[in-house]
Amino acid sequence: MTKQFLKDSLGWGFILWLIGYALGMILFFVVPPSLIGWVITPIGIAITLWVLLKKVKGDSFKYYLLLAVVWTLIAVTFDYLFIVKMFKSAGYYKLDVYLYYILTLVLPLLVGWRQKSMTSKNMKLKLQNKTEQGLRWIAAILDKNNIPYKIGGGLAAKVYGSPREVNDIDISISGKHFPVIIPEVAEYITAGPKHYSNEKWDCNTLSLNYQGQDIDLTDIDTLKMSNLDKTEWFNAKERRLFGSIAASINGADVSIMDPRDLLAYKKELGGEHQLIDIEAIQKYLNEHEIL
Repeated sequence: MTKQFLKDSLGWGFILWLIGYALGMILFFVVPPSLIGWVITPIGIAITLWVLLKKVKGDSFKYYLLLAVVWTLIAVTFDYLFIVKMFKSAGYYKLDVYLYYILTLVLPLLVGWRQKSMTSKNMKLKLQNKTEQGLRWIAAILDKNNIPYKIGGGLAAKVYGSPREVNDIDISISGKHFPVIIPEVAEYITAGPKHYSNEKWDCNTLSLNYQGQDIDLTDIDTLKMSNLDKTEWFNAKERRLFGSIAASINGADVSIMDPRDLLAYKKELGGEHQLIDIEAIQKYLNEHEIL
């Protein structure tokens, strides 16, 4: 169980319940008790969807399924303890309350299904043989060691429709995993692990070359980059709002950046080739009606 899941499930589950609880206390003095639940419901739906789409960073339907169960258990348990028992409200359980529990369970599942539908299953991309082999090789190592990662750069853009040829395979992981994979990639290391810094980037990196394919692993925990105009720096990790997307590329199961994060990232990079990627990613988002 990861810290991210604990934050998303227990943290946001409690916060959402607390918001509903506080609204109920406030509305008790404003509207008839029988209408409180019906007034809270649309507000609760809007807030919950915002949290699911903007704050929760699930990377699989299973993640959202577990999230839904935890949120529902929190809602049912805390309602019983702090409403039914505390206020001796035996008549609390009515249609609006049951609807609230159903929505608490269903909304994460709907968002999780939406995330799953964004996945490109069994996608066939026109890749150079060295790129395909390099992708399979590094993905297998990361998966074997249970290391979370996100493929970005030109390869991720190609998944979302960019016509450009893939050059490097760009992957972001936590730098704490570098020591874990170094023994398995040692003979292919071309640089690093080392700190790299210029007017655009400031981060720890590990560069590999597997059978002619360059693979760049970047420590997302230390990654800082300047904006497009190079007038300010920001932590890239803080700008990545969404979880990874599982995809099968030419039979290789991999994890790629969410198109919304990739688009925001590409917009901070200069060069005509970035504009090609940006146009393709934006088109993908529009076609799939992804906000």
